[in-house]
Amino acid sequence: MEEQFKNEIVLEPFCDDREEKQNRINKICGNDFSELSHENRSITPMIADENWKEKEGRSFFIRWDNQDVGLIFISKHNEMSKLTNSYTIFELFIAKKYRRLGIGKSAVFKVFDMFRGDWEIFICNNNVITHNFWDHVIKEYTKGKFVFGYAEKCDFAGFIFKT
Repeated sequence: MEEQFKNEIVLEPFCDDREEKQNRINKICGNDFSELSHENRSITPMIADENWKEKEGRSFFIRWDNQDVGLIFISKHNEMSKLTNSYTIFELFIAKKYRRLGIGKSAVFKVFDMFRGDWEIFICNNNVITHNFWDHVIKEYTKGKFVFGYAEKCDFAGFIFKT
C-alpha cells in the first residue's frame, strides 16, 4: 500500500507570502503545535526569517491528493556530529489523519533523492515511536548502509549515512 504514494507525493517549497505560509501551516497542524518535536515548537515563526536562510534551510509543504498534509524542514548545518556540511531533517510533521499511510516515508525518500550527500538524523533517546520510524526508513533507503551512534553532548541517538 505504501508504494502507491511514491509518485503522488509532492514537495512544494514554502511560498514567500508569510501570511499564506502561516495559514497553510496552521491548517496542517490544526493550530496545535504540541506535536512538533519539543525543541522545535517555536519553529513556525522562524521559517520565514532570514535566520533560517542563513542555515541553508529548505522548507517544504508535503502535498498529497492536492492537499497540504505535512511539513518537512531540511538544514545543512548540523551540530550533532563532527561531520561538516551534512544535511539533517530538522522537522518532519504529518497531519494526524494522514499518518501510517506511507506518506512520511515517501516524502523523506524524495528529500534524500533531492539532496545528495552526507546525512545525519538524530532523535531524542526517549522517543521510541520516532526512533522506530527512522530506523525503518533509513534501513530501507540505505539498504542497511548507515552508522548508528549517540551524540556526545546530549541525550540523542542517530543515524549517519550517505545518499
